[in-house]
Amino acid sequence: IMIKSMVGSSAAAVYSIAYTIGTMVLLVTNAVNNSFVPFTYQSLKQKKYDGIKKNATLLCIFVAVMVILSMAFAPEIILIFGGRKYYEAIWVVPPVAVSMFLIFLYSLFSNIEYYFKKTGFIAAASVVCAGANLLLNWIFIPIFGYYAAGYTTLVCYGLFSVMHYIFYCKALKQEAINPSEVYNIKHLLLILGVVIIIMFLMTLTYEHLIIRYAFVVVICITLWVKRKNIIKWLKTIRNK
Repeated sequence: IMIKSMVGSSAAAVYSIAYTIGTMVLLVTNAVNNSFVPFTYQSLKQKKYDGIKKNATLLCIFVAVMVILSMAFAPEIILIFGGRKYYEAIWVVPPVAVSMFLIFLYSLFSNIEYYFKKTGFIAAASVVCAGANLLLNWIFIPIFGYYAAGYTTLVCYGLFSVMHYIFYCKALKQEAINPSEVYNIKHLLLILGVVIIIMFLMTLTYEHLIIRYAFVVVICITLWVKRKNIIKWLKTIRNK
């Protein structure tokens, strides 16, 4: 709505296409998180935190790969679903896709908050980030156009994740649990850092097809070589 009122309906349509493609990975992340929640709750109940820590890191890697692939194939996906007239939307897909990774990241923290019934924390974070998103869009969309909306979304989900991490720590400390026992935040931040770096690299390779495809081939080969381990690991989490 803000893009339409500030820039125009055509810009809003282009951004809508980019946002839809960027959020395709959200279907995967939601399914992954839904499978992980019962395992998390059972492990918290049994006070077996090592399994949560290890699998959360592995799941973040899995989601990161999905996000990277969605960024890598953004030009082709836009051409298929939107056509050439929406091609400029490719520049919005990367920040929106990384935002989906942040959604998964904060969902890991909110899972703990829900388990210990600290839902007031979640409401507070939602209000603050909604206000921040409106403010940032109001400031930057008139200056940079609809492209800014992708990055304001990224910044707000980053803020959302930070707030949920703080509340996650607070919830665990109230239960006399060391937050570092449940999630390895250093590993999660490292994965996030890699995803953000690749986000910027992808924007540089959109006009260099061979480099982008070579990058994708390396990822696909790695997934194929490790496919048995990946399938076994995902089944283990789901069964537990």
